[in-house]
Amino acid sequence: LLVYFNELDNRPIIGIININGKISLNLDNIDVLLQSILLHEMTHILGFLVSLFKFYPGGETNTILYKEESRTNVQKGYIITPKVVEYAKKYFNCSSLEGVELERSTPDKIADSHWEARLLLGEYMNSEIYTPEQVISEFTLALLEDSGWYKANYYTGGLMRYGKNQG
Repeated sequence: LLVYFNELDNRPIIGIININGKISLNLDNIDVLLQSILLHEMTHILGFLVSLFKFYPGGETNTILYKEESRTNVQKGYIITPKVVEYAKKYFNCSSLEGVELERSTPDKIADSHWEARLLLGEYMNSEIYTPEQVISEFTLALLEDSGWYKANYYTGGLMRYGKNQG
């Protein structure tokens, strides 16, 4: 995945997606799988990519917060943009929420470029296996809108249910 951006306003303008040719073409749902992969990767190009967070309003310090968890001494990343936090507080029914956790388990350059699946299972921007059941949630729409580059249409029908009202 390569992303090129406009140097005047730092907005992504071109993206290149290279699909692994070793994907098994014998799967019954290969069309759905490839569509899911392309949608996921296109969303990285649109702005859900840790290397692009520095171009969000206020820069990286107003987009992502790194905190060490006291009981495990593991550093975690959290999206702290206004619309994401506002939506997450409503969704999880938790007024003290500071941010939405990102996945850190990957050793490569995609750490912090996906939602943490144990919190947002079924969201298409986590790094778990792509399935037809994944949904485009208000979390991702809010993040893209917080980039300052887009105005989101939140008409998704509230399809995301996992963890709702669980604090």
